[in-house]
Amino acid sequence: MLEEHAHAVDETGHSAETETSGTLRDDFIRKDVYFSAEIARQEAAMLWMRTWQMACREEELPTIGSFVTYEIVGQSVIVVRTGEADIKAYQNSCPHRGRQLIDHQCGSVTRFYCPFHGWRWDLQGKNTYIRNAEDWDCRGGLSHGEAGLAEVKVGRWGGFVFINFDAGCEAFEKFIDPVPENLGRLEFEKMRFTWYKTMEIKCNWKVAIESFMESYHVPSTHFQTLPFLDAVTTSRERGKHGSHTNRGGRPFGMPAIETGRPEPEHFAEAFSAAIQRIARETGGVGTTSSRGASIVAEAVAGFGPEADPIDVMKAYAARLRQQAIDEGAGWHDLTAQDMAELGVDWSLFPNMVLVFGVDSSLVMRARPHGADPGRCLLDMWAMLRVAPAAASSFKREYYENYREHRADIPPLLYQDLSNMERVQAGMSCSSFKGSRLNPVQERQIYNMHRGIAAYLTGGWA
Repeated sequence: MLEEHAHAVDETGHSAETETSGTLRDDFIRKDVYFSAEIARQEAAMLWMRTWQMACREEELPTIGSFVTYEIVGQSVIVVRTGEADIKAYQNSCPHRGRQLIDHQCGSVTRFYCPFHGWRWDLQGKNTYIRNAEDWDCRGGLSHGEAGLAEVKVGRWGGFVFINFDAGCEAFEKFIDPVPENLGRLEFEKMRFTWYKTMEIKCNWKVAIESFMESYHVPSTHFQTLPFLDAVTTSRERGKHGSHTNRGGRPFGMPAIETGRPEPEHFAEAFSAAIQRIARETGGVGTTSSRGASIVAEAVAGFGPEADPIDVMKAYAARLRQQAIDEGAGWHDLTAQDMAELGVDWSLFPNMVLVFGVDSSLVMRARPHGADPGRCLLDMWAMLRVAPAAASSFKREYYENYREHRADIPPLLYQDLSNMERVQAGMSCSSFKGSRLNPVQERQIYNMHRGIAAYLTGGWA
């Protein structure tokens, strides 16, 4: 089965070998990786228990004792701030009889306590109390390794906290490369949540996260953007991770070339309307932010119909920068050329996507939900760059049925959600053998599957 996961099935007529990638085609992913219970079990044992994965944000741990629980494939982890600059993670299990120590998603503690028999631990995971501990003297007593909490490895970047169950895993610095040297200049650690949504989706976790790994779908799924967005991109591998950037086309604010529509007679007005529209569509973060939407009209008000689009965009960028500085949020040193090279979307292996702009980002994370390979949990988070002293204030929303909360989900993201379950259903048709990826615009998806196959065959760890 591991070998089958890494190779296309014979009846498709496709060879699994490629000149450039060895064992997995960059334009074909077989369908059973989305349906097979056996592959889901292999992912649980060989992927999720061995890879680094994002568990939470540091802002969710504001004070010593603040914790978040992270759930994945039947495992529960407590991520806790143990010092001003220190964060640790422990398996959420009492070493005595296995009772979970924490029953809720977040909170604050001064110690850990098992409600079953009263054992206690300090924030460093050291056992501080065992009722009738002398009863174990006849067996040589209990060592710290037996009575202490089982620690899980922690890595940190950009305000995100990652965990890894495997004590012998690769160094986090190796895993995350080359993300910090590229995205680090955007200073994600200076962003804070503006909203936080988790929802149950009836599809495989890979189907869900793949929806955000490419912009090839934008002209069709998000057809309302065609009058102001040319979304033709080039996707590439970035180590285990991936990204895509816009390639040519018209500037933001002009109709996509495929529409056949002419350039707007008054670009500044069209650009202003587009910035405000896309901010509404995405919930105030991502490619453009609520901050940008609030100042764009004023920033470009002095430009007439003959204005050069580059001058209009420069004026907007300068005004946005000043607005962030005035709010105490500061600014980074990235130029327009730097941003163009970074692109609009990075995927972090295995299950995380950042869709970002100059001062904000959407964060997507998909995880298996139970043992059914056709169900997952999808997190959608919004983050905005703010002043360092700004308090993080957000509500964790959980939707068992996202359709009942349509009014609370940004319109463009609801469109993405509407594809996911229909993709899972359509893939089940007997005529469908596997995904025929666009090898230019959907390489992030291929690279994720390449990484998963490597883990399942014993590599990349």
